[in-house]
Amino acid sequence: NARWVGGDADRHKGQLCFSNPELHDLLAERLSQLLRERPALEFVELGCADGLTGNYCRCPQCMEWDSLGDPARQGGQRGGQTHRWLKLVNAVAGRLAESDPGKKLVAAAYSSYQEPPDPAVITPADNVIIMYWTWANCRVHGYEHGAENEDRLPEMESHAKNRQWMETWHAMTPGGMYMSEYVSRASMDGVVGPNSRRFIADMRWLCENGFVGYNAFDGPIPWGMQIVNRYAILKAMWNPAVDPDEVVWDFCDHAFHAASADMQKFVSAIEAAMQTAHCDGSYCTAWMTSDALAAARGFLEAAQTAAAGDAVAALRLREWAWHFRYAELAGPAYNLWLKTLRSYKENPDPEPMREAIRLGEAAWKYRKEMMEQFPAERFSTGWRLRDHIGADGDWPVLLQRVEKRALLRNKPEKQ
Repeated sequence: NARWVGGDADRHKGQLCFSNPELHDLLAERLSQLLRERPALEFVELGCADGLTGNYCRCPQCMEWDSLGDPARQGGQRGGQTHRWLKLVNAVAGRLAESDPGKKLVAAAYSSYQEPPDPAVITPADNVIIMYWTWANCRVHGYEHGAENEDRLPEMESHAKNRQWMETWHAMTPGGMYMSEYVSRASMDGVVGPNSRRFIADMRWLCENGFVGYNAFDGPIPWGMQIVNRYAILKAMWNPAVDPDEVVWDFCDHAFHAASADMQKFVSAIEAAMQTAHCDGSYCTAWMTSDALAAARGFLEAAQTAAAGDAVAALRLREWAWHFRYAELAGPAYNLWLKTLRSYKENPDPEPMREAIRLGEAAWKYRKEMMEQFPAERFSTGWRLRDHIGADGDWPVLLQRVEKRALLRNKPEKQ
């Protein structure tokens, strides 16, 4: 039967048995019912529970599907379950092609089924749209990042790989491709800033490369520094040829009134820092150098002065200000943690990790204070920073490891 792997108690952690034909029938029946109830729908989406390789079915049929194709992909975190997932998708799509001709089935390429399948084994059915998630790539730089500057290619292996995967899926998917991504570009901790020009360039790239849709996914965040990104995405989806500078000018003029010029400089300063920063995966904090933060801080404070007496603009600037203050604390904390993580085996210096913990605790305290002061407003989830700091966090564990390594290195040798 179509039961959860791991049992009912672990539904949120388990996957259904993808090779079970009863599951194929059940999914097709439910989706067809939805299409009949809502005839205006052009497509329905099929997805599965989150998580990587540890929570998938281990039955012989599912394992056999995983084993097909290139052995290097089997069990990998980004491609280990693509074949079994796409076989399920095609099975459901085949049933829908008969019951609901002309309708499309949207299927995610995400997590351990993000890497494209071996086309000699399987490709998406004609009525399947693949929704590709930009999960593992750098979330600050655009889809074309690196193409214009070969000197930067060594730093962006995952970024280039994701673009290759996008293009490979696109070439084998007759039903079309959706792009889906975390608009926050930050590990869901609220430490990212405006990146509107980058989003506009990406919307243009998607249009030029024949993508049929874009899905912007995000968690709860303040109105602050994220809203200009959403505004830019909407403008560019309506008109991919829109001038990026005009979008920023238009947004700041309407949002900040007399403070518009200073906020344009604030947005531009952060975006410029992002574009010159190296790729750092999902953390998006490499741009947060002391110089970049100081420059942005100066423009923000000038804008607050210019908005004096304008209650509406001052309210909006207040939200940008506390979002930016959180970034000023949490961003450098992440950078110090990443620096320690990458270098402590060769250079076991505990001071950067101690400073990372201090800044992380200060950021978490500040976040708590803002939530208490403004209980009606939404703030970013901050779940990753919460898990890093604290008594059981992995940052104190890393600090202990670095301190132990430093102690062993500095221990005098026996004569």
